[in-house]
Amino acid sequence: MSADLPDELQDVEVSSPSDEETRDPETERAGGDGEPDEVEQFVVFRVGDRRLAMNVDAVKNIVKVGELTRVPRAANAIDGIMDLRGEITAIIDARSHFPTRVDEPPENDQRIIVFDMPQDRQSAGIRVDTVDGVELFPLKYVTPSEDATDEAADHPLVAGLLHRVENGERTEPVGLVDVEGVIEASGPTQ
Repeated sequence: MSADLPDELQDVEVSSPSDEETRDPETERAGGDGEPDEVEQFVVFRVGDRRLAMNVDAVKNIVKVGELTRVPRAANAIDGIMDLRGEITAIIDARSHFPTRVDEPPENDQRIIVFDMPQDRQSAGIRVDTVDGVELFPLKYVTPSEDATDEAADHPLVAGLLHRVENGERTEPVGLVDVEGVIEASGPTQ
């Protein structure tokens, strides 16, 4: 999927960072070249009180939660399956991987983020509490989890942390989800 969002992404707004958000004071002090920072789009969502994201290229679409059919003997992380436009899609419960004490929101607020899977693989998606939107993050503020010192990166399915700079301060980190890791940790989806 390209960085341009398809019409299938429902209820998602793209926000562009302001000059203040993408400006790096250290580069400016060092006589930066004035070139804009390279940014990437991420779908930002919530599971309980945890803010997480995945690269927009990993997302096929975002849909409202519909009728799920439970599959006998499926892994605990699999909520069930859904028919999405004629394609049977395994739905993963994000709370099984990112436990929280926060109550689950009403089903109207929840969304399913459908992964952009290769044609030869079972279609899969993850049910999340809410989708905040699509946000741009400067690539220079993407920190791999092994290099991060924040506790938000201390999770086996968080591949890194995303930040922005607003008013000269780094924003609260957003955990970058390892999509392949979530699929593997959920058990067989076929």
